[in-house]
Amino acid sequence: MKRGFPMATRTAGGWLLAVTLLSGVKVDAVLEAGNDYYRVYVADTGNVGQYTATTGPAHPAGNGLNVIFGNGAPGTSFTTIRSYSSGTDYVQDDGKTSSFTVVPLGPLGSVSPIGTTGFRTVYNITGNDQLTVTQDIKVNGTTFEDSTIELTTTVQNNGTTAARIGIRHLIDYQIGTDDGPTFQPVNVVLGDFVGCDPRVSEAQYLSPSFDAYVIEDNDVNPNPPTFNIFGSVNGPAGIQPQPTGPDLLQFTCWPTSFGSAFTYTVDPTRDVATTTGTCQSGTGGGDSAVLYFFGANNASALLIAPGESKTVSISLFLRPIAESVVTNCITRDARFWFTRGTNANPNCVTLHRAIRANCDSFNLGFLSIPRGYHNDNHILDVEDALIEALGLYYRGRGLTGELGGTQSQKRRASALCVERKRTAVELIAALANTVMFGTRPENCVYINSGVHTNFPADLIEQARLTLAGEDIAAVRAMGVLLRKFNLSGARAQFPVGDDFVECSQDPSAVLRRSSRDPTTQNSCPGVNDSCQAAEAVVFPATTNIFARPLFARSVDLTPYTDQLPSLCGTGGREAVWKITPSVGQRGRRFTVNTLGSNFDTVVSIYRGDCDLLEPVNCNDDADLLPQSKVSFSTDGESVYYIVAEGKRGAYGRLKLQVTSP
Repeated sequence: MKRGFPMATRTAGGWLLAVTLLSGVKVDAVLEAGNDYYRVYVADTGNVGQYTATTGPAHPAGNGLNVIFGNGAPGTSFTTIRSYSSGTDYVQDDGKTSSFTVVPLGPLGSVSPIGTTGFRTVYNITGNDQLTVTQDIKVNGTTFEDSTIELTTTVQNNGTTAARIGIRHLIDYQIGTDDGPTFQPVNVVLGDFVGCDPRVSEAQYLSPSFDAYVIEDNDVNPNPPTFNIFGSVNGPAGIQPQPTGPDLLQFTCWPTSFGSAFTYTVDPTRDVATTTGTCQSGTGGGDSAVLYFFGANNASALLIAPGESKTVSISLFLRPIAESVVTNCITRDARFWFTRGTNANPNCVTLHRAIRANCDSFNLGFLSIPRGYHNDNHILDVEDALIEALGLYYRGRGLTGELGGTQSQKRRASALCVERKRTAVELIAALANTVMFGTRPENCVYINSGVHTNFPADLIEQARLTLAGEDIAAVRAMGVLLRKFNLSGARAQFPVGDDFVECSQDPSAVLRRSSRDPTTQNSCPGVNDSCQAAEAVVFPATTNIFARPLFARSVDLTPYTDQLPSLCGTGGREAVWKITPSVGQRGRRFTVNTLGSNFDTVVSIYRGDCDLLEPVNCNDDADLLPQSKVSFSTDGESVYYIVAEGKRGAYGRLKLQVTSP
């Protein structure tokens, strides 16, 4: 459990003298500075230089709310200077474990003010290492929009030989009273932040490519989110001083990472940000932290020549720093993106670069890529996402994939799967257009019944929701709309001021060989030859209020197999459909028939999960015919499965109709 950190009391001159019990014995004096929106606090005795931060009196969310844990009393966030040259970790906080020799920095440091907005702590290290470490923490800006908390560290080598140095900052975030806020990588693209899904479990990013990340409370506070804080990574460009990109960034469990002086191993299964996670220390909403590494290992160490110095800087800021906003409609079609996978020229517009700008991933509604490892680094990254995106374009849509990203099992894709793949290609192109060019759908126009119509502002969100659904007609229509969007923009230009260059196409044979199908039977069902691959019953939309809901399919059962038992005698090769609760509302009546089939059929109705099916009803012969007809009502909660098969092994052309009066 975290130690208690009472709020300190203000003294004359704007500084704060806090009496805080650290580790049960240590009494520290704490200094305060900042502006009206953020306040920073630095320990002046004991663990000299440790820091924390809160909101200021003019912050819209309220005064004195934690940004970094501590209620204004440092003690849970700290900096480590690692010397690979001497095998020593110089640490601001006591009692850390390491394979290196651990030396406390506190006795070596002294603090001085930087105007009224921050403090400088200087550590003079002698002995095996001859170093001067200068750490500045201060608040920049004068308004709510431009205020930043800056943490800058400089290491100077006073020795006669080169020094190999690593720097680690552990930031123990707390938004208000939520000690386990979430982590979300983001990129700045022409005025907007493009974000990935928030992380609630430990994660790490080697040489992270994104501009920043968002820390946001998700529970514990009365009405989360209360506010959020952006942390710099490689940007944004408007931050001053310009942030230094770390070679390793980790989102961690604070109680475990706090105990390490430098090196830490993440566990991707450890939930650190919710009330149900195992990483807790008091408030019940998780306990997360962010670790910045500059020189995470000996190979990436900061090499500092005698008499020279190295400086790294990170910033916490309120919102995207202002960037130019382009309102033009600039797009490229799907063929453009899928024939330009990657290029050695960093200025080339490629699909690889677009995925990178979207935090190394694409959310396609029915699946997110990357979902598997396709190279030797065993990290789900942009390379894997590119390979899978190419698979949706170059691999046959008539087949669905399996774990491993191939189509070696030759499993036929359902009509829904085919449409999902076709529309996913257009969605990938649309995502590339928005994240690379900053194109807003509402600024682009298409012709609808002879009328010029702007695309909806939430086009991408609508597309994801549609792809996640099982209405084939809706998925197909969304694919058409996305294609119109991708064709709607000006092709003769790229956004002014960017370094974009249109480069030559890649050989399609090379792209095809590298592509892998990311779909599975669950995300993109095969033909409905099993319970897991059952096609959903969806009634066509119509404006005719007198039209009777009708779902009809015709299937040749020749290649199908017998996997489920018949509820009426002996069955045979079968096809399976399902009715989900969104269609099968409570008390709704359905009738299924196989009239018109050219063989003797049996229909069985089950409900539940594929691994535990409960019989509902069945029919063998209807109205003295060899075909079947059965009725049943749904409960609005269960999934119902329709199993249509041949009697005693018969098979042929199955015709199925589902009606609901």
